[in-house]
Amino acid sequence: AKNMYINIQIDENIDFLTVDQGKLIVAGQNPDGSEITYETEEEIILNNTVISDLRTLFLSRNKYFEYIREILEQVK
Repeated sequence: AKNMYINIQIDENIDFLTVDQGKLIVAGQNPDGSEITYETEEEIILNNTVISDLRTLFLSRNKYFEYIREILEQVK
């Protein structure tokens, strides 16, 4: 796989941790027992920041979408 998204937790007493470019990250084992590894393409800096909330705001100036919304509300 070209790109992978991973969740890494570091010790809560560490402010940040730097992982250099080219380092291998062990991500588990294959059925045959061999390690699954991924190599970092660039340096990454890890910290203990936590996302508490995600929100999306959509503003439309397109009258077509407003018209469709009104029709859907009438159908309910």
